[in-house]
Amino acid sequence: MLLKKLIERLDISTLMPVEISDVIEEIKKIGIQDEINFIPCDLEPEKLQGIYYQCTYQNAVYGDPILVTNIVYSNKVSPDLQRIISCKELIHIFDKNVAKTKTEEDIDGLLDKLLGPFSTEGFDIHEIMATADRIAYYQAAAILFPNAARSEAIQKLNEGKITIDQIAVWVSLPKKLCTLVLSDKWPDIKAVLLNYFDE
Repeated sequence: MLLKKLIERLDISTLMPVEISDVIEEIKKIGIQDEINFIPCDLEPEKLQGIYYQCTYQNAVYGDPILVTNIVYSNKVSPDLQRIISCKELIHIFDKNVAKTKTEEDIDGLLDKLLGPFSTEGFDIHEIMATADRIAYYQAAAILFPNAARSEAIQKLNEGKITIDQIAVWVSLPKKLCTLVLSDKWPDIKAVLLNYFDE
């Protein structure tokens, strides 16, 4: 339940936007990663918006392994999309092993499922990996648009003091995603997301 713990730690924040660096610090406090690096790249967003990979290294021959996550993201998308993509890739730190790619074949299979239509005939592990990847976008929204900020936004929206466009700028997220988070259905969606593929 480490992802749930992370979201609960950030859920009280009303200082927007939630900075990715704050998310990283919270992940490090949980103790599952030592180093997290973000690498902007000229990726074509139609092909790939972001990817992460993990490795370990040692500073000394008998030293403890240092756990590293590198997140590569497209610098050809808007800043609000860069934030959600980067946070989505951070979410994969919490994935269970079944949802992680380990081989070149796994990566190819995952990309086929993400870029192709959903199939009810080709049940395989890559379908599970693709589902975890899609769900991670919404888990990232739960991190970057915390409950306390959501409540404040809904109150101001209901009072006519702010628009959805202004809220999207305030939280630095895409407007469509903000609309979903502000909807009456979001609390139920979030409850499901907190338990999905979380260790």
